[in-house]
Amino acid sequence: MEYTLHDFTGFERTFEFSVQKDGDWHEFKCYADYSITYDNLEDNYSLKLDTAKVSIYSEEYEKYLSYTLSSEEYEALQKAMNEYAHWQDVIEWFENFNNKD
Repeated sequence: MEYTLHDFTGFERTFEFSVQKDGDWHEFKCYADYSITYDNLEDNYSLKLDTAKVSIYSEEYEKYLSYTLSSEEYEALQKAMNEYAHWQDVIEWFENFNNKD
């Protein structure tokens, strides 16, 4: 599966993504709850997907329908979100947020 996220930088809760599966592209809308964490041992930030409410576009009905991600799809979405995040901006925001007086 190949994921392409649209308009996701690591700050958005709502975004769209496309998945190539079995040679066909499928369009999705997603509302995601996620958190950004810092791992002291590995000295890196990561995004952890907590929940994702997903809809898939149906060409037959010409609208988005509710869709449940499999555990493999859920993990692949989390991985793609980590790859698409604009980490320099996210880290700057995260550090500023945590250093407020």
